[in-house]
This record gives sequence, C-alpha cells and structure tokens, in this order.
Amino acid sequence: MFDNPPQQHFAAIYERRDSGWRRISRVDLMNPDYLAEGSVVQVNIEPTHYWIAVESGVGAHGGCFDLLSFDGNNLKDEESNCASDPAAGSVQDLVGDGTGEVILNTSDDYVFCYACGIRVASYKVMRWNGTALAEIKAETLTNSTVVGLKQTNDQAVELFNHSLLKDAHTAIEKAYALDPTNETVKWNRVLINLHADTRRQVAMDSQYPLLANLFYGDYDAALKVLRPHTLDDILSDPKTSPLIAGTVAEGYEDALTAYITSTTTLALEADPNLAGAYYLRGWALHLAGGHDSQVVADIEKSVLLSPTDKLFASTLARIKP
Repeated sequence: MFDNPPQQHFAAIYERRDSGWRRISRVDLMNPDYLAEGSVVQVNIEPTHYWIAVESGVGAHGGCFDLLSFDGNNLKDEESNCASDPAAGSVQDLVGDGTGEVILNTSDDYVFCYACGIRVASYKVMRWNGTALAEIKAETLTNSTVVGLKQTNDQAVELFNHSLLKDAHTAIEKAYALDPTNETVKWNRVLINLHADTRRQVAMDSQYPLLANLFYGDYDAALKVLRPHTLDDILSDPKTSPLIAGTVAEGYEDALTAYITSTTTLALEADPNLAGAYYLRGWALHLAGGHDSQVVADIEKSVLLSPTDKLFASTLARIKP
C-alpha cells in the first residue's frame, strides 16, 4: 500500500436536499497513511456537539487518532495524536457516567527496540469540563475537611509523578475511600489507576521484567529477577551476564543503564528511603563501568536502609575496597 501515491484523507459532513447532497463542512486529516472499514465512528462526549473518532494507520505499525466535533455548521479536529503503537487513542467512559473521556497514547514503545516487548506506558487523558476538552492532571488538594484526605491524596500524586505507580495506586484508593465525592480525588484516581493498571500488565507480560517492574514502581519484583543469580553473575561483564546476554537487553547495555539510573533517581526524589532503588542504581552504574565511589556509595546506602538484605550486604562486601 505504501507504493501508491500519497492519499489526502479527509472527513466531511453532508446534508441531503431535494437537489442532492450538499457538503456543509470538511476537515483534512493530516496524519493518516491509510484508513480501514470501521475507522470512523460516532462517540459520546457531550450533547452540544456531534463527536466523531477516526482511527487510522501510519507507517509500518503506527497509528493515529483524530477526534472531530461538529456543531451543526463547522467540522473541527479537536485532538490529533499519532503513536508508534497502532492504538494511538480512544474514547472510553472511565467513571461510568455515560460520557466518554479521551485517551491519547503517549507511550514510549521503543525501550531497546519496538519488537523487544517492553514499553513505558503513558497517556494524556482529557474530559469535557462543561465548555471544552481539558486535560486531566494529577492535582494536590488545597484543603479538606476530611481527616487525612489531603495528606493521602497528595502522597498519591507525589508517587505518581515519580514513577512509583504501584504505591500511588494504593494511596489513591485510600484517599478515594476517605471521600469518594471529592472531584479532585476522583479524577486523580482515574488518571493514576489507568497508568498503574497498564504498567502492571506490561510488567506481567514483559520479556524483560526487571526494567518493566521499575517502570511500574515495584522494586521488590525488579530485585526478584536478580536474587536467584550468583553474585558472580550479577557483577559480571554485561556481555556475559545472564541478566543481559541472551535477553532483549543484549546490545542495549547503555540504554539499560540510562533507563535504570533515571527511573531510580526519580523514585528516590519521592522516597529517599527506597533501598532497592539505591541498589539497582549502583548495579546499573557498575554495569556501565561507572566510578567505583558512586557504585559503592549507592550500595552502602541500600545496606544502611535494609541491613538484613543478604544480596545488598554481600554485594557491598564484594565491591568495597
């Protein structure tokens, strides 16, 4: 299909008159390479406009999503998003009120490579606020009359913003149980759980669970990948380590180090007592041949925070001068 001349796709609204069909409005779709049967469907956002979702394809395996509105006179492209994944966007009723929220896929599907089976799931979510589509963002509470609500909600937001999705999910559920009528808490719950649920599923299905669990914020699960191995294997050269050689991470050692160090550093900003984050950051720096002082400092910190962990203690004994 890609050998054919480029096709300018468009959507248009026509009305039937005695003399035939008359076009009322048209909008060009700037992104799609191709459309399929069923790509264009009417969706329910709110009753003052007609809403039309257009799902299309681009490139070898990418997708695009356009959300169109029609007010009776003008057809308008309200939101347009493309992704390396075919599912670039959708409209879903996330709170069960009969109207749809717009979910735009902003995930990183190229962790190592597209076919490597690991990604950082991320979404932009929008809802109708009475006058326009507005992005849902995780928000802290200015105040609350419910005891503990602000602290619990704000903790969930902090964890969410630092890629600790597993703990953010737990915290926002506690906040919602305290006051399910609070609008800020309700929409925080929608946003946090969408990300947490997806990243948990990605971690369960991933070909490289060590990294996928870090993206979810489950440090116990990430460390569980290392624990069955000997210390020689864990600290061996990346080219021969069974944690890398023969896995989808082989050949992407620099990227592995970068993903681990950036994710753990972000997590430690929210939870400076996360022993597993220090250990994994130190391990990643060791893989990259980083300065011994930096590696030792991180492993020492993990032992200080979790002195009974045998993996942490044995690793420190091995690497410390």
